[in-house]
Amino acid sequence: MLALAAPPVLAAVPENFQARTTQDFVDLCSTERASPNYMEAIQFCYGYITGATQLYYALLGPEGIRPLACPKGEVTRQQAVDVFLDWAKRNPDLLSKEQPIQGLMRAAAEKWPCTQQTAP
Repeated sequence: MLALAAPPVLAAVPENFQARTTQDFVDLCSTERASPNYMEAIQFCYGYITGATQLYYALLGPEGIRPLACPKGEVTRQQAVDVFLDWAKRNPDLLSKEQPIQGLMRAAAEKWPCTQQTAP
């Protein structure tokens, strides 16, 4: 059977802003610039990534979680979005099953795996 890729999301719908699934977050972060709600969607996307990143770093430490992702330098929000959307394209089976933060962490861990030498 031939599987065709879904066309890019032109506009996020109000339900996407509930961010219940990774697919909702994909829809928000991939909203096209020409969409009437582009600014709202991309601001939500960037804000969610910023919050998830801050939570992740707050949970690290000697008494905290072990590092999941270890980029060698600073990562911009747009780079994080690009990594996440690229991961989402390769993992469509997980998008409706998990929360957005799980997809973000999976994408980051895959892109920037940690070794003892690179752990923060």
